[in-house]
Amino acid sequence: MRNLEEALEDIRFALLNGGDAVTPFLSLEPADQAQALEELSEEERDHIFANLDIGARASILEELPEDEAAELIEELSPAGIAEILDETSHDVAADILSQLPEAQATSTLKQMEDADEVRPLLQYPPESAGGLMTTVDLVLKKDQTAAEVIETIRAYEVDANSPYYLYVTNDAGKLVGVIGLRSLIVSQPSAKVEEFMVSDVHKINVLSDQEEVAQMMKKYRLALVPVVDSEDRLLGAIFSDDIAYILEEEATEDMYKLANISDTDIQVWSPVGFSIKRRLPWLVVNLATAFLAASVVYFFEETIQRAAILAAFLGIVAGQGGNNGSQTVAILIRGIALGQVELKDVREVLNKEILVCLVNGAVIGAAVGLGAWVWQGNPALGVVVALAMIMNMVVSGLAGTVIPLALKALRFDPAASSQVFLTTITDSLGFGLTLGLAAFAMWQFGVNF
Repeated sequence: MRNLEEALEDIRFALLNGGDAVTPFLSLEPADQAQALEELSEEERDHIFANLDIGARASILEELPEDEAAELIEELSPAGIAEILDETSHDVAADILSQLPEAQATSTLKQMEDADEVRPLLQYPPESAGGLMTTVDLVLKKDQTAAEVIETIRAYEVDANSPYYLYVTNDAGKLVGVIGLRSLIVSQPSAKVEEFMVSDVHKINVLSDQEEVAQMMKKYRLALVPVVDSEDRLLGAIFSDDIAYILEEEATEDMYKLANISDTDIQVWSPVGFSIKRRLPWLVVNLATAFLAASVVYFFEETIQRAAILAAFLGIVAGQGGNNGSQTVAILIRGIALGQVELKDVREVLNKEILVCLVNGAVIGAAVGLGAWVWQGNPALGVVVALAMIMNMVVSGLAGTVIPLALKALRFDPAASSQVFLTTITDSLGFGLTLGLAAFAMWQFGVNF
């Protein structure tokens, strides 16, 4: 197999000079072919794709994100699209059809040979187990013998998507067991499937989120996982090949949400108008919460007039509280996403975070308090700033723990809203604690700053 960059040079040279660009293109692995198409211009891409056979086109579609795959074939006739999609796996075909215009998708589906296998997959949300699964054609019964199963497999059309595990169902279609090819081969020819099948099967509900699928397959190191309905009827299976994509997609989604970006389609080179439309609303929300923090400062206007030096430390106290809370939020969201933290763990997690934040707050508070004392020669200023820092660090840790868990309990996505609430709390309390402690010291002890 050739180097991608070298192949691209040959492809572009051939396209520029009217030569054979398909041969160097086909010398690449399917994954590199998909990447090569992304590197080429739209005109070059369409020329290459138009000169490939059906099998090569299907292989490329298997490697591309469904929206890019749909864009690549949307100019073809429904019959042409159907011919290509019949060569792809059923889940890929369903994903691509979901990206096409409704009329075009409907017409294409009517002309597909595998329509009966693909159509059921279209009824489930794209990010659910049902949206990821592919249908299972080879299903066993527990009263079959090993010899009968082997003969069935021999007659079955095996391809790259054929599983290494076979599922066993009863007469009602309920999943009752699974067998591996290894156990099948070593079994006596007359042995019944029920004698060597594994009855305790890891399975996933068809409506489960794709993140839950990824967690299960990663935790139990599954090559594939069966998908069942509420009555345990076998509907399909999800292959491990989908896991890397799911984990990348979920990580990107959570990262964007933590940054208050709601649309994971935003990229570095997204159009200016599209980027503004997706990012501006959250900035407006953040602006509204910033006014709440500003109102706290306004409430202590007289205190600031009497001790203007306090203004220099407001950002430090609030900022460190925000940083500390963000650490806690990130750890909690990851723990929730991986299934490591549940609502029943709230007390234990809170106790641990209080201790961590108290120690960290004491260290940071002592450092900033000592700095304020040395800088201004005022020990009272150092004490106020140190106490405010310690208290805000503890509160931010508590908020960073409670907010994600509370949002999870209320069935909201913790990654989507935690940061907005956290920033509001740490800023408002950071300002309020610093100015409030200073006002109390001035009023109760006559301290001057």
